[in-house]
Amino acid sequence: MSRGGTRVGLPVILEELSPHNADVLMLLAQAPLMSTEVIRPLAGLGSNATAYRTVKALRDHGLIRSLRPRESSIPSPLLHYLTELGIAAVARSRRLDARHLALRYRLRPEDIARRIDALPHLTSLYALAASLVPRGGILWRWVSPWRRRYFKLSAKSIQRVSLPAYAEIDNGTGVPCPYLLLPHRQELPLSGYASTVAGLGEYAVFSGGDVPNLVVATDKHQVSDWEELLDDPGGKGVLAPLPGYVFTWEEVGEGLASVVQPRPTALAHLAQVPVRSAEALGASQAYHRALGRRHGEVANRTPSPVNRQLMELIARHPFLEVDELAIVMGWTCYTLSRARRRMSHSGFIRELGANEATLNEATLEATLGEGKRPSELTVPGLEVLAAGVGLTPTQAVAALGLSGGDPDEPFGQRAALARNFAHTVGVNAVFVGLYRVIAAWRRAGFEYHISNWQSAAACARRDMRPDGRGELWLGEVRYDFYLEYDRATESEAQLIWKFDAYRRFYENWAKASQPTVLVVTRSSASEARIARALLAACTGWGHLLPVLITTEERIGSQRDGLLGCIWREPVDRGRRHWLRRPPRLTSLGFGSPPSESHRWSVASNA
Repeated sequence: MSRGGTRVGLPVILEELSPHNADVLMLLAQAPLMSTEVIRPLAGLGSNATAYRTVKALRDHGLIRSLRPRESSIPSPLLHYLTELGIAAVARSRRLDARHLALRYRLRPEDIARRIDALPHLTSLYALAASLVPRGGILWRWVSPWRRRYFKLSAKSIQRVSLPAYAEIDNGTGVPCPYLLLPHRQELPLSGYASTVAGLGEYAVFSGGDVPNLVVATDKHQVSDWEELLDDPGGKGVLAPLPGYVFTWEEVGEGLASVVQPRPTALAHLAQVPVRSAEALGASQAYHRALGRRHGEVANRTPSPVNRQLMELIARHPFLEVDELAIVMGWTCYTLSRARRRMSHSGFIRELGANEATLNEATLEATLGEGKRPSELTVPGLEVLAAGVGLTPTQAVAALGLSGGDPDEPFGQRAALARNFAHTVGVNAVFVGLYRVIAAWRRAGFEYHISNWQSAAACARRDMRPDGRGELWLGEVRYDFYLEYDRATESEAQLIWKFDAYRRFYENWAKASQPTVLVVTRSSASEARIARALLAACTGWGHLLPVLITTEERIGSQRDGLLGCIWREPVDRGRRHWLRRPPRLTSLGFGSPPSESHRWSVASNA
């Protein structure tokens, strides 16, 4: 570094650093890409002004570099990470080898690029850790992810447990208190954490019950479910309850230091990160020069939050067209086309080609229309999307039901979705039609929305294989439903087997909540065939499955689509509404008698 034309050496810079500067450097070595607002509590800085002065001093010395992630609507804070000179400074102050320090703490340019892909997950972890530090406290140690091994007598091999982060926080007493941090976002269902919590419960048995407090941040609707999971980690009453806390994200924003009770543990739950020492600075200076050439190549390549939402929608439901994506996202077609073009140039999504082995131009035009090309997520897009929720690509595919790739490198259910292309597009069209109707009601001033559209891979349970699942909210009332899209290609025996799987699932595992099964088929003859199969499957059970049947033609003839008077029950061919005429909808015509100005379906027998 040069100052006023004079080259300043690393020893001189280290002598000018204050203790606060050294603490911030070590903090960024353990946890890169922190904002100044998060650095202040974690580094024990008294005020925001002190934090900004400290960060500015480190930046002026060339020890840290800052980047601003892409955001859609609000200015995002600068995120800081160590430069090559900062790595060398930490290595010299600790008398460590700089090359090995960057390797073990994952500070190389390629490591920083991977962390940028995982920014939403990192931001949640840092916010949760900052909320636990009281005024006057400091973060002593940080490891992400936290991994431990343990031996289970009933298993033939060593077991492993992994959580997103481990933090040791000094609350001002001089004794560090360990915490395990687990931020839960809505992208991953609660069932995806069951094995992790069970593994932590087994590790607690291995360690004599002396495990750190587990701090979970989740949505307000999931708090009770998380508390039940922590009270019974294994799900069978075998494991002892885990020590921990469950908070909402609103409570995290207000601060948790006054709520959480510090609890030091007797065991060391963190293996020390071994870093080779360096008595001489030759290795540090050589690594400083080599790393400096590559650090300049690290760019902010993470997609914006809204583009992540688009990528997640395409990954969960491949082969959606631009106008369908715009309806589900609530955007204009122009805005969505631009976003899709940017993601395509980044290599995160691709348009389905007509020259693929499973499709041809005639199939695409007959199914979607002339000139339309559906989208799917690529493998690089999957890696970025999985990193954003703190999962590996394999874990994300299994937990979230993602599909995509290309014919040569598919993942998830991509091959089956492309092979049954017309069926996949039909299922998407039914859900998009419901989104279109709900959007019209929202424009009329009603607070209606669809909170969760799950793919077939995500909602499959045992032998039950629906084509999709949704959660429809009408104000504060939630209506869960499964969708079965029938193209009249299955025999009556296959339909009986399908509905028998529903019956077994509802009878044995879904006694508390039994969502309605909406069956959409081609013709009235198919409706009758489905009704016969359903009655045969429920013979001997004592009551029928909650199933409603309709046709695509009836859905298209109603201005309210799936919410119109188009459904029939298996034992009654008269038409009814799915939601039994919610009283708050009648003021705008929902559930009113047929209008002469619209093509309403009749309520007579099919």
